[in-house]
Amino acid sequence: MKDKLINILKTKMIYYPLYLYRYRIELDLSDSNFIFITYLMNYGDKLAFDVEKFSKDLNIEIEEVFEKIESLRKNKFIEITTVEKEKKLKEEEINLFPLYKKISDIIISEEVEEENLEKEEKLLTDIEKYFGRSLSPIEVEFIMNWNKKGYSNDVILHAIKETILNGANNLKYADKILFEWNKKGIKTIEDIEKDKQDFRLGNVKQEDIFDYDWLDE
Repeated sequence: MKDKLINILKTKMIYYPLYLYRYRIELDLSDSNFIFITYLMNYGDKLAFDVEKFSKDLNIEIEEVFEKIESLRKNKFIEITTVEKEKKLKEEEINLFPLYKKISDIIISEEVEEENLEKEEKLLTDIEKYFGRSLSPIEVEFIMNWNKKGYSNDVILHAIKETILNGANNLKYADKILFEWNKKGIKTIEDIEKDKQDFRLGNVKQEDIFDYDWLDE
């Protein structure tokens, strides 16, 4: 199972550092190292050891870049390897495999099902498609909190669709939709369709209609 988990993490953490955020406390990452390793993950599971680029992108001194890389290496979040390029030139690479191994160990210890990881990843991918843009780390965490509150992926996606249909492009709008549905006991797609039908037939009480401005944020 561990090999499968590592492959999932290697593929999907390039775009969604979901599990890094979820297990940040267990990983015992400092704020600065957390930001730095999130930056590294955007470039895949292996990337060239280019301190000047890191320094420029993150607007920090080169000395600080070296300190962060050494801290992550020492704590076994990354490893530095030497690879042979064209014309037998050698180049150092940063490899994130140790990070994936750490996270997979945590997942296994918590008995998280592989199927659930894939469902979470699909949810994030679908939401990105609807919004037509990448999700920020804060948005990823926001969405995962919906799961923790008990909202199903189908209901979450339906709220996202409603958000877009109403001309919004943010999660706060969808959060308000989910909040109202939850107040009315709406838990499934069937419940949502029934609620819409009741509204069309005039079976919705005045106090059940949303009494605030969706775009007032």
